[in-house]
Amino acid sequence: MPAAPDDLFLRIEQEPSLAAALAWPGDFDVEHRDPIEDLALPKIGPTVYVGTDQVFRLNRVRVEAFSGIAEELYELLVKGEVETYRNRTYDLRDTYPTSTTAPLWGPVSFGDDGTVMALRVLPKKDDEESP
Repeated sequence: MPAAPDDLFLRIEQEPSLAAALAWPGDFDVEHRDPIEDLALPKIGPTVYVGTDQVFRLNRVRVEAFSGIAEELYELLVKGEVETYRNRTYDLRDTYPTSTTAPLWGPVSFGDDGTVMALRVLPKKDDEESP
């Protein structure tokens, strides 16, 4: 079956750097050929970040790790507009926060390429035992 003109896998095949750039905010749903779950980090300044999260336990404490990219840049990557993405990333590089914490999260790291990684401790569930 021929690929549709907007087929994400075809665009990745034609521009391999697109796959690397999209790997940070999340994986792909092979069945639907679309990026999976968008999870928005609360706005920090004027920027909304989309990506994916992982929840894990650290010494019996549930911790969430979020990795994502500025929504505007993500949309360019999904459309396969790699050169526009590169130019826009360069234009925006000095506009991202430089703080090391984010409201409602905790430790956070902002890249000058529009990426973000944030951590937060999740509240205990009622059925969890105390240590």
